[in-house]
Amino acid sequence: MAAAVALACSKVACGGIGGTFGSGFRVGLMAKDLRLARRMADDLGLAAPLLRTTADVFEASCAALPAAADNMLVVPY
Repeated sequence: MAAAVALACSKVACGGIGGTFGSGFRVGLMAKDLRLARRMADDLGLAAPLLRTTADVFEASCAALPAAADNMLVVPY
């Protein structure tokens, strides 16, 4: 797991533009967006299993990571 965290922190696994991913999107904000999407899926009666699994992963990561952590740190979860 430490290796996965180091990989996510370095953001150089596949290169990306300029050799880094540089997303800068916070895990707490992604979890919020996924909660909203799940609520919309519920309202529309959609099963959306991938959405639900992804939302669960981000919620679990929020319990272990600071809300301001970069969303790349979700990789180990």
